[in-house]
Amino acid sequence: RAAHSTYLNAPRQTAVRSSDNRKLREMLYFGNTWSDILYYEALDMPVREVENKKEIAVHYYDENVRPKEKLKMMLPRNARISDLLEDVRVKMALPEGTKLRILETFNGKVQKIFKAHESVEWLHDYGHITLRVEAVPAEEDEPRAGERIVAVQHFSKDVVMSTRAFGDPFFMRVTEEDTFADLMARIR
Repeated sequence: RAAHSTYLNAPRQTAVRSSDNRKLREMLYFGNTWSDILYYEALDMPVREVENKKEIAVHYYDENVRPKEKLKMMLPRNARISDLLEDVRVKMALPEGTKLRILETFNGKVQKIFKAHESVEWLHDYGHITLRVEAVPAEEDEPRAGERIVAVQHFSKDVVMSTRAFGDPFFMRVTEEDTFADLMARIR
């Protein structure tokens, strides 16, 4: 399904599609170099069905913001985030009605929280981006008046780079009356 990249010494990122009518010599010639390696994968479903789906790798995090399991999901390209979250709920055997969210993290920071109506086509699971699925705690689901949900991230001060985020960010409910000591006690 994929030709070999002699530059990376690994399969090329782009798979050979079943509708591709190139000759084998055209598939093995890339970037002015020849390869004698062609990769394939044994599939559980027909190739045409696989080509109409998007494979998404997500990490399921538990209630303590710790990675629990990495899941590979196959969804139709026209699926919504809500479809993905329901598949994760079923695969992880979570109770019916468990509210889940998916977020994109990069370098210890939350980059985006996806909405249920968005398309799975917007999800990218590149090596440096983590797609994280987690249950939404009740206190974060519907903040009351005067409360906000804020993203909390770990950081260190560095002489060269003023601050550097790391680790797994999480969310926290805060109020206007909270003191720094209150927040620190809740984080620990």
